[in-house]
Amino acid sequence: MELKNSIRKKILLDRKKFSEVEHFNSNDIIIKNVSDFLYSKVKEKDNSLEKKFKLVVGLYWPMAGEPDLLKLVVDPRWSVGIPKIKGERMDFVKYEVGSQLEMNMFGKLKQPSNNIKLIPDIAILPGMAFSLFGHRLGFGLGYYDKYFSKIDKKITKIGVCFYENLYEYLPHEPHDIKMDYIITDKSIISFNSELAL
Repeated sequence: MELKNSIRKKILLDRKKFSEVEHFNSNDIIIKNVSDFLYSKVKEKDNSLEKKFKLVVGLYWPMAGEPDLLKLVVDPRWSVGIPKIKGERMDFVKYEVGSQLEMNMFGKLKQPSNNIKLIPDIAILPGMAFSLFGHRLGFGLGYYDKYFSKIDKKITKIGVCFYENLYEYLPHEPHDIKMDYIITDKSIISFNSELAL
């Protein structure tokens, strides 16, 4: 736990120097990589079901230092949910361009004000850092871990970060969720090539 906290402190210091201008091209590459991945999953389902399939994608409201993927919201091939926190509970709720927003209980992130819950087929998670073994370092509050532990449906989990936040190793606990994929501006890593939606 102490090692996790020292890594968090280092990353938070780095985030104070974060420049959106410097990361503009890297962010666009991540958007393209994620979009291509999602589109490949839509095509797989369309072919297997022989009808139009609409993917449900869990996104997130970005903080400084995290890739901003909100451009993906306008794509008609998927519906989007954004995390909404109420007390100890987090759910993904429907989000569209123009949806009314409110600040979450910590006053740091925007979340939809509606309560229309969606369970994602694919959830795209931000993190302070990710490891080459699929582990995620968050803020330590455990909302994502608790969410995935209570959902029966198999949800494909994709961690996204800038390449500099990809670590060879991160400390982790047995209850920490592992990613199925990690997408950066320089790499796409799969931890289960046989994973189905």
